[in-house]
Amino acid sequence: MALAGGMLDNGEGWKGYAWTSCEGADADGNESSIMPEDFSEAVAGEAVCAMGQVITSVDSDGNRDYKGNAILGWNLAQGEPEGTDAGTDIPASATVTPSGDGLLIKAAFNLVAVNSLGEFPSTGLRVQVQGPNGGTDENDRWCANITKDDMDASDEGIKIPWNSFNTTCWDNKGNYYNKEPLEALMLQASEKAPGIVVNFHMCLVDAREYTGTDSDSATDSDSAADSDSATDSDTDSSSDTTTP
Repeated sequence: MALAGGMLDNGEGWKGYAWTSCEGADADGNESSIMPEDFSEAVAGEAVCAMGQVITSVDSDGNRDYKGNAILGWNLAQGEPEGTDAGTDIPASATVTPSGDGLLIKAAFNLVAVNSLGEFPSTGLRVQVQGPNGGTDENDRWCANITKDDMDASDEGIKIPWNSFNTTCWDNKGNYYNKEPLEALMLQASEKAPGIVVNFHMCLVDAREYTGTDSDSATDSDSAADSDSATDSDTDSSSDTTTP
C-alpha cells in the first residue's frame, strides 16, 4: 500500500499522505512523543510505522484534561505534488464518501503501560475516521476500539462495520457514523490513567472498505474495549489532518 515518500494508495480510491501527531504533557513537563515526525523517508511496499510514548495530560491547573494521545494518520483523498523541487506545494486533502458496509483494517501494534509499579500490557488501540472538520468538531470524527489479540488472530485484518463507529467510542453514547464524507483515517494510542505512561509501536499495513457480512468482526462486541485497553474512557481524540 505504501509508495515512496509517505504516500499510501490502497488501489481502491483511497490515496494520500501518511502523517503523525501527538499531544499531552504532565505537571512535570513530560510530553507525549512520536517518531518519525513524517514519512518522507518511507520505503515503497513497506508498512508505515510509528513509535513513542503517551503522557497522561493535565491542564495549567494540574487537572487531567484527557488530551494525551499519539496518532498515525492517513489522508484518504490527496494528490501528489506536481514537481519534485524542495518546497513544492503538497495538494490539500479532499474527502471520500464510503459506499461499502465497513472498514477492513490490518495493523500491527504493541502497547505497554508503565507506572511506578512496573510494566504491564495494554492491549487496546483506537481506529478513528474523520471528516474535514474533525480537527475542531467532535461530531465530525468517529472511533472504534480494537484489541491486539483480535488483530493478531486475523491474517486478513479486522472488519469494523461503519455503523459501529461512534463519536464517543469509549461509551458509544454519541452519534454513530452514517457514511459522512471522510478526510482521514487514524490509528490512535491514548493516555490511560494518571501516573501511567503508554509506550507504543504501531503500524498501518492496509485499510479499505468491505462489502458483505461482518459476522467475523472483532470490534462488533464489548471485547474490543476491555478493561486493559489503552484507550481511556473519554480521551479527547481531536486532530488536524496534516501533510509531510
